[in-house]
Amino acid sequence: MDDLRFKPRPLEIPEDDPFKWDLLTRKDSAEILTAFVGSLAEPFVLAIDSPWGTGKTTFLRMWLQYMKNQGLPCLYYNAWENDFSESPLVSLIGELGSGIESLRLGGEQEKTAQKVFEKTKKVGAVLLKAALPTAVKLATAGLLDFSTATETDLSKLAEDFAKRQIEKYQTDKKTIRSFREKLTELVKAFAEKESVIHPKPLVFVVDELDRCRPTYAVELLEKIKHLFSVDGLVFVLAIDRQQLGKSVEALYGIGMDADGYLRRFIDLEYRLPEADQEEFAKAQFSRFGLDSLLNSKVGDSRYDTADIREALPKCFKLFRFSLRTQEQCFTQLLIILRTTPRGDLLFGLLLVMLLCLRSAKRELYQDYCSGNVNSDEVLKYLRSIRGGLQLLDSQLGTGFEAHLVMGIRDEKSRQSVITRYQTAAKNPETTKPAEAARAKIILDKVLSLRVQPYSDVIGYLYKKIEMAHHFIEPEASRSSFLSPLQSADM
Repeated sequence: MDDLRFKPRPLEIPEDDPFKWDLLTRKDSAEILTAFVGSLAEPFVLAIDSPWGTGKTTFLRMWLQYMKNQGLPCLYYNAWENDFSESPLVSLIGELGSGIESLRLGGEQEKTAQKVFEKTKKVGAVLLKAALPTAVKLATAGLLDFSTATETDLSKLAEDFAKRQIEKYQTDKKTIRSFREKLTELVKAFAEKESVIHPKPLVFVVDELDRCRPTYAVELLEKIKHLFSVDGLVFVLAIDRQQLGKSVEALYGIGMDADGYLRRFIDLEYRLPEADQEEFAKAQFSRFGLDSLLNSKVGDSRYDTADIREALPKCFKLFRFSLRTQEQCFTQLLIILRTTPRGDLLFGLLLVMLLCLRSAKRELYQDYCSGNVNSDEVLKYLRSIRGGLQLLDSQLGTGFEAHLVMGIRDEKSRQSVITRYQTAAKNPETTKPAEAARAKIILDKVLSLRVQPYSDVIGYLYKKIEMAHHFIEPEASRSSFLSPLQSADM
């Protein structure tokens, strides 16, 4: 049986060569970031910014292993998996405790770290207790019946409450100072694992912060800034700045200056370079088991497997899909292939174009499939995208165009478009030679594609694509482009 996977295999991260399977050529970024982070001695917060679905977590896993190989002590914390916790402070302190074991300090150093951690945890517990809301009865000193309270009673109550607040403030300051002192000792115990003379910083990586509920995400940032800002501790936050900004606005209001707020907590940002979507897509055929599935159909000449292999990466590149959107398209294609009997036509180029058009421009996809517009509108849209003209002028592009013409649902409209191609191909004296030759190529392909019994090709493929979308995970609604599509230079 084919090794079918509806989700890609988890990418293997070899310890000795963490970037061995790096499909996005991001090792250079890891080398630069490691050199920078390893040189830091002061408290520092670095944000790795990249839109959701562009491979941040995979990069972090590779980079973490690379840093460990370079002798940097590192901790990894997935904020989204831990936002069930009521307090980020509890989670962060707990992660430090787990780090004593994961970093394999060993011997006296591990005993020292464990001893210091217990002290840090104890002071942290005091901070947590201080953060609890004061009970009403305590605040009112037992005067719950305000109707019987005299002016003198209320004045005394206000004075006592103010005094308690000042005392609490002074106590909290001392506690925070004590927590930072213990934390500094703990960080030093971690960092001296590699070198006592030149200790390296402890790198605390926080992943998927932008996926957390707003209250948790913002509180985590505030705790990092106010409690964990100590020498030798470097935080790396993997974020989608736009999404994190929305969390800030959700908590403080739409008028909030989210960028200005985030700058209070982040010292520097590094934006991951855009990935080569085409190369990434080619590698996914193997990761999803698509190669074996398509190879099993090679014996059937009507199963245009070669078209699918070539067309999918090109469409991903054209539409500049995020990596997460690409994975969703692969999942949909797998479902379509598995639910299509062997020998049934698929019209691979048209299937791929419609599958991608649905994610790129849903309204146009619906209009074309319903027959409200013909191939002209789709081709006009494709030409408006950067790189669209070049694709359509290629051999693959003429195939796309022929399939789009063949798929026009209204017979009269389809014949009108075909007649236009015939006129252009037969009258080279009124048409530029190159355009006449191209029209003839497309016309020949259109005529060769009109195969019965699938007279309504679009209706046939539309049902398959929509059926596949019924299986999509809820997170599919968050798919996004790497950046907005830009118009081609005309």
